[in-house]
Amino acid sequence: MFLERLVQNVEEQMLALGRQLWRTDPRTQLREDVQHVSHDLHDRRAALECCGVEIDGLRKRINGNQAAVARLTAQVGTALARGAADEAWRDALDLDRAHQDLADDQARLPKQEKLAATIELQIRFLTRRLARLQDQLYPSA
Repeated sequence: MFLERLVQNVEEQMLALGRQLWRTDPRTQLREDVQHVSHDLHDRRAALECCGVEIDGLRKRINGNQAAVARLTAQVGTALARGAADEAWRDALDLDRAHQDLADDQARLPKQEKLAATIELQIRFLTRRLARLQDQLYPSA
């Protein structure tokens, strides 16, 4: 990811240098800006979709782990009541693992939701910027 950003920054700087050396007409510059913003908007929408898939997966795992915790808690109690210490021990280990998985997913969910909100703001910003550029490129009569 870092290398990709570095290459992209070098490309942008080279493009900026080329623009300084060979002045283009403003409409060509606007077309390039529209293309760049459209590409960024497409990337942000794809990132939002991936983030939404991750959030859905986290929510499903949280629900599954909550159900597992409830089921395993009951199984540990039942096994202890029956005097099946080995079974209770195995269920207690599974319960501990389910608690840990639940805590991990519950900690990750707000971070993913915050990331999704940030991406949504970026999409709104890019959409407005694209509209302004298109209005400049294709002014209304």
